[in-house]
Amino acid sequence: MKNLTTLLKMEFIFTKRALSNFAMGLGFPVIFFVLFSGMQQFDNAEIQARVVKDMLISMTAFSSISFALFSLPLSIREDETNNYLHLINNSPIKLSEYYIARFIRIIFTFIIAVVVVFVVGHFLRDVNMSAREWIMAGVLMVVGCITFLGIGVLLSLIKSVEKLSLFANILYLGLAMLGGLWWPTYLFPEWLQNISKVTPTYHLLEFVNKYLKEQVFSFTSLGVLLAYGIGFTILTLIIKRKIEIK
Repeated sequence: MKNLTTLLKMEFIFTKRALSNFAMGLGFPVIFFVLFSGMQQFDNAEIQARVVKDMLISMTAFSSISFALFSLPLSIREDETNNYLHLINNSPIKLSEYYIARFIRIIFTFIIAVVVVFVVGHFLRDVNMSAREWIMAGVLMVVGCITFLGIGVLLSLIKSVEKLSLFANILYLGLAMLGGLWWPTYLFPEWLQNISKVTPTYHLLEFVNKYLKEQVFSFTSLGVLLAYGIGFTILTLIIKRKIEIK
């Protein structure tokens, strides 16, 4: 526990040093939400409110997963290049404690992203929900985004920072488009809708929206998200072991 506390203090220092990256990961989705929600105008007030609310959830997801797909792998890769991980390996601190501390830091950014985007949506675009709905939407969003950490750790195995950034961008934008974070999947042709329904981003939205619209939990979407998270974690461990053997 003492080691984990020390690592968490270090993570807080790293977070302060990377405020510009944090601001970008949070700022762009907020700007997109404000711009796009302002462009969508419907005569029917009920439809207008529903569209803006859906956009709020989508942009919150878009903001949150950026930290799993960018901040996490890039920070791990940076720790390897500056020998921080080497120091960890040669200290009493367990590598598992390092990853737990890093995950806690990323989860903390999830929470901040959710709070900031929700506040912007409520005060700038009049998105109204009950206190229970706001809290549950935030909790479900954070829980869903945690499953993306496995993808981030897998990306961290890419040695080249340039290739890592390229793959992360392609994956991030691809999942955002296919999963319906930018526009509703019902606008897709049928064949593309079928592809969309197997993406983790699609099920992240389903996980949150199912509760907000029907007051029920989508255990199917949760199961898919967990399968992705566990699957990518196992794949990471297999590849990492092969790399260490070589």
